[in-house]
Amino acid sequence: MRRLLPIYALIFVAEVLLQSLFPLTPTFTEQFSLSKVEAGVLLGAASLAAVVVSIPFGLLADRIGARRVTVASALLLAVSAVGQGLAGSFWLLVASRASFGVAFGMIWTAGLAWLSDASPPARRPAALAACMTVAGAGAVLGPTFAGVLADRFGVATPFLIAALSSAVILAALLWIEPARAGLPERTDLIGAARALVRDRWILGALAIMGFAGIVASAVNLLVPLRLGENGLSASKIGLAFSAAACVFTVLSAVLARLGSRAVSARAAGAAVLFLGAALVLPIVSASTPALLGFVLLRTPAFAVLFTIVYPLGGAGAHRAGIGRGAVMAFLNVAWGAATLTGPLLGGALAQTLGERFTYSLLAGSCLAVGVFVFAALVRRAAPDEAPAPGYR
Repeated sequence: MRRLLPIYALIFVAEVLLQSLFPLTPTFTEQFSLSKVEAGVLLGAASLAAVVVSIPFGLLADRIGARRVTVASALLLAVSAVGQGLAGSFWLLVASRASFGVAFGMIWTAGLAWLSDASPPARRPAALAACMTVAGAGAVLGPTFAGVLADRFGVATPFLIAALSSAVILAALLWIEPARAGLPERTDLIGAARALVRDRWILGALAIMGFAGIVASAVNLLVPLRLGENGLSASKIGLAFSAAACVFTVLSAVLARLGSRAVSARAAGAAVLFLGAALVLPIVSASTPALLGFVLLRTPAFAVLFTIVYPLGGAGAHRAGIGRGAVMAFLNVAWGAATLTGPLLGGALAQTLGERFTYSLLAGSCLAVGVFVFAALVRRAAPDEAPAPGYR
């Protein structure tokens, strides 16, 4: 498995770059005299691009091989990082950020497909689960990495370091023997979509990804806004979420080490129900202690859900005999659609019907989805549909 470490390194650098823009947005806003709308365009460019390209590049990975697409993503990641660091205008910066989003989408489809194909069946759940652990570490480091280096050496510095790191990773990826990347497998869009509906593991993974993404992004909007209204400073709010991210990373690492023992439908259902129980805190009280308690209490649920979703989808793809790139692409689209929808839906409901109603609706939805996961995935397999080793 050590030969696949460059793929994890690529995921880590991509996540650091994704998170790096957040503390640097005020700097770019001042540098290019941006309006709030333009700043929003800058922040959303990468996510939108990643969602748009995930399915095409997932299918391409199944057609020409995940290794080739992953190598191309490393090259594009380096080029986009240079563009972000040296951009002399707002639109060049947006274009570079969108290019980064394309690379990000390629990594989280082809890169994960490569890991799934190149890992032995017994190690596959742990290999895919570790992706979220690595991403969590990048999310913790990214804002501090970018902020400290930009303040000390200039805004271009973190991007240029990321570009150099991507170039080194590119060389390492090229060193991996092509034969170990798995054979190309042709998958058309209609065939992949049919498999998504037929296979309960893939369908369950999509449901988990979409639902967890909506809940996470909705509460990530509502909780900080209320904490700010309660008088908590931005630094203290950031500290609370950083602490939760650290807990997420540690728990994800534990789950990855457990491998197939953690990747189970029962774990997913239990996590969703636990998340619903945690939502009782903001329903009962909008006080700062209650909300901070919720930020930490929800973390184990999200750690379970986001860590097991790719292994679960990968298992379904292998069982259904369809390209892993296509399944990873659909999971990424589900994540992107959820993170775009969640804040809009949560904000609209909170504004019209109140925060307590919104949290109550989310908690009720957790109950419904938890029951669905148990009903859809935790039923005894038919005699001709035995589960893969380690999945239950």
